[in-house]
Amino acid sequence: MSARKPDLLVKYFFEKDVSFENKLSHHLLLTADAELVNDKGVTMGTISKEYKKTSSTQDISEQQVLAEFSSDLMEMTSSSLIDTMHKINTSLPLLDIY
Repeated sequence: MSARKPDLLVKYFFEKDVSFENKLSHHLLLTADAELVNDKGVTMGTISKEYKKTSSTQDISEQQVLAEFSSDLMEMTSSSLIDTMHKINTSLPLLDIY
C-alpha cells in the first residue's frame, strides 16, 4: 500500500490457448497486450503480440512465453525511458560555463 501515485504503470492483458498434439507435445499460444503509462496518463509504449511455444509440458511452454514477454516488456520500458531522457536533455538550454 502506498500513498504516492506510481511513476509508471504497466497495464496488461493475457489470453492463453493451449492445445495438445499428443502426450509429448503441448502447444501454447499466448496473446499479450501491454501498455506503459507515465504518471501524467500518457502512453509511453505498447506491446501487442502473440507468443507461440511448443514443449513437452504446459508448464515449460508457459515459462518460455512469459520469459519472452518479460524480455519484450523490459526492452520497451528501457527504450521508452531512454527516449524520454533524450527529449528532456535536448529541450534544456545549454549552460555557458566560463
